[in-house]
Amino acid sequence: MRDVIRIIAIAALAVVTSGPGANAQVYPSRPITMNVPYAAGGPLDVMVRVVADGLRAALGQAIVIENVAGAGGSLGVGRAARAAPDGYTISAGNWSTHVANGAVYALPYDLRSDFDPVSLLPYEANVIIARKNFPASTLGELITWLKQNPDKASAGTSGIGGPSYMVAAFFQIRTGTRFALVPYRGAGPALLDLVAGQVDIMSTGPAIALPHIRDGAVKVYAVTAKDRLAAAPDIPTTDEAGLPGFYFSAWAGLWVPKGTARDVIDKLECATPWPIPPYGGVLPCSPSRCRRPGNSDRRRSAPSTRRRSTNGGRSSRRPALRGSEPTGHAAGPGHGVVDGSSLGSMPCHRC
Repeated sequence: MRDVIRIIAIAALAVVTSGPGANAQVYPSRPITMNVPYAAGGPLDVMVRVVADGLRAALGQAIVIENVAGAGGSLGVGRAARAAPDGYTISAGNWSTHVANGAVYALPYDLRSDFDPVSLLPYEANVIIARKNFPASTLGELITWLKQNPDKASAGTSGIGGPSYMVAAFFQIRTGTRFALVPYRGAGPALLDLVAGQVDIMSTGPAIALPHIRDGAVKVYAVTAKDRLAAAPDIPTTDEAGLPGFYFSAWAGLWVPKGTARDVIDKLECATPWPIPPYGGVLPCSPSRCRRPGNSDRRRSAPSTRRRSTNGGRSSRRPALRGSEPTGHAAGPGHGVVDGSSLGSMPCHRC
């Protein structure tokens, strides 16, 4: 009788251990690939590598950075769109790759229906810089020189439709100047050519420009923001340098392929580090509120509305670029370039 009972018990245990979920692996169980749609060394790439360090520590898994540059970032985003929705591919991008490209390129993917948002990353203003031996020493002198020498200067950009490209285009509109826009596969390669004297001017994120500014390898004219940079308080704002109201700040974010499990998205969002040095805590939400343990308001918006972040509910091939018609200014609310207001439904950190 004991043998019969023992056999029944073993059989029951076998059923339990072989039931649904018994062989399920705890996420993540292998390395995660983070797709960066620009060449290494650019502002987004640098920020993503800082974020990846935080994710690596929080998730206990390796984060592999994959730089897939070209076509303004659409090649890299396209690769991420084709990835399996299993949480092992994260698409890093900015308003250019996940909003503006829908109005610039004929995309083989849908920015709205092929991705789910994970988390916003900080905003970052740009600095306007030039090769170290460029004749102008101030922003005012730069504008004067460009007016006196139309089509004789060149500006390095991160690609058509990219942040530095848009800043340069609106700079020309605002100042009445003309110069060549040279597209690269990212701001990193463009900055290297600026240091080498192959192009004359550019705008880019402080994170990659400040080392070259401090070394005297490039000139700096202004930061495209109302306030000076905490990390470089000696750089004047565009208001102070003679181009009032010329503001620009680019947001970044993380996405996963559409169909990724909600608990995986939540885990990735909660693992995203905050604050993100050296970028600080510039987000259009309150991380302190969202991260408060036990907070009942753990999500800024319903999952069904979070997708509006990429295009304001319009066709993903013609996303809403708030204020995208030139107004004589070049960024910030009401000043001509995407300012991040369309990201009101992106997730806020809620752990």
